Amino acid sequence: MSTHSMLRPIWPGIVLLLVFSLLLGLGWGALVPSVAAADVGLPQSQQAAGDVRGGGARLPANATDALAAPVAPAGLMAASLAVTKTLVSPADRTVLLSGETVTFQVVIENTGDTDIVYLPQQDQFSNACLSYSSKTASPPESYFSNGAGTIDWVNLIYVHGAYLAPGEKITTTIPFEVKSVVAPTNGSNAAVIAGAVDANNATVPTVFSEVEFTCAPPASIGDRVWDDVDGDGVQDGGEPGLSGVVVRLTKPDSSVITATTTITGFYNFTMLPPGAYTVTVDATTLPAGYVLTTGNLPFNVTLSAGDAVANADFGYQEQADLAVTKSDSPDPVTAGTTLTYTLVVANNGPADAVNIRITDTLPSGVAFVSATGDGWTLAHASGTVTGTRTTLVNAASSTITVVVTVNSDVTSTLTNNVTVSNDVVDPVPGNNSDSEDTTVNTSADLAVTKSDSPDPVTAGTTLTYTLVVANNGPSDALNVRITDTLPSGVAFVSATGDGWTLAHASGTVTGTRATLVNAASSTITVVVTVNSNVTSAITNNVTVGSDTPDANSGNNSDSEPTDVNTSADLSIAKSDTPDPVSDNNPLTYTLTIHNAGPSDALSVTVTDTLPSGVTWVSSAASQGSCSGTSSITCSLGTLVVNASAYITIVVTVNDDATSPLTNTAGVTASTSDPNTANNFASADTTVDHPSIAIAKTPDLQVVFAGSTVTFTIAVTNTGDVTLTAVSVADPLAPDCVRSLGTLAPGEPTSFTCTVTASSDFTNTATATGTPRSGADVSASDTARVLLYVRIGDMAYLDTNGNGTQEVTETFGIPYVSIHIVGLDVVGNSVDITVTTSVTGYYSTALVPGTYTVTAPASWPGFVRTSAGELVAALPTGGSQTTTVDFGYQAPTAVQLASFEAVPALRAVNLAWRVWLNGGSAAPEFYVARSAGGDAWKRLSAQPVRAASSDSQMATYGFADDSAAAGKTYWYRLEDTRGNLYGPWQVSAPALNTPRFFLPLVNR
Repeated sequence: MSTHSMLRPIWPGIVLLLVFSLLLGLGWGALVPSVAAADVGLPQSQQAAGDVRGGGARLPANATDALAAPVAPAGLMAASLAVTKTLVSPADRTVLLSGETVTFQVVIENTGDTDIVYLPQQDQFSNACLSYSSKTASPPESYFSNGAGTIDWVNLIYVHGAYLAPGEKITTTIPFEVKSVVAPTNGSNAAVIAGAVDANNATVPTVFSEVEFTCAPPASIGDRVWDDVDGDGVQDGGEPGLSGVVVRLTKPDSSVITATTTITGFYNFTMLPPGAYTVTVDATTLPAGYVLTTGNLPFNVTLSAGDAVANADFGYQEQADLAVTKSDSPDPVTAGTTLTYTLVVANNGPADAVNIRITDTLPSGVAFVSATGDGWTLAHASGTVTGTRTTLVNAASSTITVVVTVNSDVTSTLTNNVTVSNDVVDPVPGNNSDSEDTTVNTSADLAVTKSDSPDPVTAGTTLTYTLVVANNGPSDALNVRITDTLPSGVAFVSATGDGWTLAHASGTVTGTRATLVNAASSTITVVVTVNSNVTSAITNNVTVGSDTPDANSGNNSDSEPTDVNTSADLSIAKSDTPDPVSDNNPLTYTLTIHNAGPSDALSVTVTDTLPSGVTWVSSAASQGSCSGTSSITCSLGTLVVNASAYITIVVTVNDDATSPLTNTAGVTASTSDPNTANNFASADTTVDHPSIAIAKTPDLQVVFAGSTVTFTIAVTNTGDVTLTAVSVADPLAPDCVRSLGTLAPGEPTSFTCTVTASSDFTNTATATGTPRSGADVSASDTARVLLYVRIGDMAYLDTNGNGTQEVTETFGIPYVSIHIVGLDVVGNSVDITVTTSVTGYYSTALVPGTYTVTAPASWPGFVRTSAGELVAALPTGGSQTTTVDFGYQAPTAVQLASFEAVPALRAVNLAWRVWLNGGSAAPEFYVARSAGGDAWKRLSAQPVRAASSDSQMATYGFADDSAAAGKTYWYRLEDTRGNLYGPWQVSAPALNTPRFFLPLVNR
């Protein structure tokens, strides 16, 4: 259990006992040692031995130090208090006025570590000028901040009824009344805390706080606010007071209180403590138009206790401060022109002005024109303008305008005087009049204007500027000067003007003349040439001046802009060379572009669309560049006036070009062209198509070596132009070389020539002619000559049937049809059939080529034993192929061993032998003969039988007695089965000389 809680039950008895013991046995002096009333009231100098703590409280020298650390029983927490006493009402002063209620406040704080369980508080006064407002046994709760406590009104002891915990505060607020005093009386009020007991039953050290004050009788300030009718600043009898005026009093603490005057104008401030005061009047509460006439505002006074100041009076008078001002316009004014005076009458108040009068005395040298002003009645007589109006309210103003004409002969300053008055007091008479001086000048308003022609102007042409100088007055202009600054881009030509002395230097035209009278004008003409390269507007500036002042300098200069158009008469010319031109030859176009002006031509472009029938080769320009192959575009840039540019275009004339070739070129520029008719040019070029033709016939003659070949050569001029020096060249045939002279277009000529063929050859003849332009033309033709080639062999009797012709197999099969097909070297198809001779041979001449030779699979009485189709390639050069043979065998035939033919007298004796197979019977034969190309003819009706035979061979004989001498015959045998043997060739001699014939072999 805490000390606080342990002690709490016994405190009431102990406290009461202690209080009563102290009060009865020891007296108040025991609680507050040596604090006597006499001590409190001592002067400060007599209390030097004492101690002053918190709030100015004084302690005797032998008093307990209230600020020392509290003494508590050993082992217990210490207790301490702090007290502060203040005068809270009034809070701004310590002089207390008799009759007012003041309030003191005491704040006690527990600054220790334990509760305060008994807390007595005593008020001590040093005099008796204060008294309590209430002395009830139970004071109002508002006295104590904790709402509880008792007061001993005899000893002025307050006992607080609640504990005061550490850090807590308790406030006592008690009002007092200030007693009536006749003179200032000093006093003090101290709050003493003595005998307080804490929860540890320890006495808390004494503390106190004191407030000093002075009790004094109150002071007052007052008097009257009045209508000072005569404005002398003194209250005269009969001058009434101004009621309802608010008077303000500034107190020493700068706070302000007010009072309002009564119906008679009086006011009074009472209950004022001593100090410095200021009295002012709220002007917004005064009647309108009143002005202070006394010089005592603000009214400052320092009051002592009990002072009664009654001379703070303030006088006001109704006033209207009329003022007049005058201005002139223009100033300076030019003689001969009008002058306007502006009169402004202003009421600066504060009262309305009544029955206003104005007098304006005009200066000599002017003529009255008019006088106007709203609300005024105005008149003029003998150079004086007068005016009246009924009233002009406060803060209002009114304007009067007087217009005069300054005489043309005036040269000195004009002075105009005006005065104004009214029936109300005017406190400032010094502003009731005004004077206005006007300087009179002479002036000549020179003006210059400029025009141009033509506008727009074309660069490169002349431009005329017309300058008109006029004097608009009102005075003559003396020593007139003009400066005309020409724009860049022009060249001076001339300047003329009557009465002017004119000159030109460095692009500026200057001129002077002695005088130009009022209302007169003069003209100057300036001619220039606009440069050809100017492309934008140009501006000419002119200024004029004189020795006479010019009131209007704004018209002393003029600028004339001139739009510049550009115009360049571009032309183009075109030439061609050569003309005429032959196809497949070069053609050159030359384009000449000229600028005849007058301006430079900008962005010059030439377009040349080539005609069909030519092929572009090159293009070049003397300036700029060219591009394109079918449509040529040349960008030449700027072409200055009178300059030319050149373009060269080279083409090749195609062989299909038609005549004439028309080439058109055009020129354009960003600069306008006044004559577009010459912007295009064409060149017509005659195109020759020289041509020659030659025909050498026949082609592909096939002859035998050593034969003479004849050619026909035909030459024709196939072009559209005459050819001269026509000739034919033929390197392989000298007989074919000719000079043919001249051939007209379409004219033919021909001749024949020969050559001996010794081998295959190709013969080329070339015809050449010379046209009127271009290179020679020529043409060639070729004729080929081939030698025949031969193909052939025989159809033989293949006695052993092996398909190959042996040396002994010499008997041929006659009349066999051999089929030959193929393609010759010329490209012709060949399809022929040849027949073997009576001896079985065949041969034919062919054009070189590749051929397939076919023999039939069988022939009457025979069957083919060899291949039936053979291919032979016969190249040119007269080659021969004689190995295309075919073998045949009779399936039932005998084998012929030998055959003999012996010519005899008028007969041919035939003898043959055959092999017999296994002793078979000898066959019988028919003998047939042919005279070479004739049909075969049997020589006997009956077959020939064997003359002798054995098991292996049979021998036969037959005499042809119908043979003619000296004739060649073919013989063959035919057995009775139809098998053929032979043929054999025999020549019957003229003489009957016996001969022996072996079997013939013809290979």
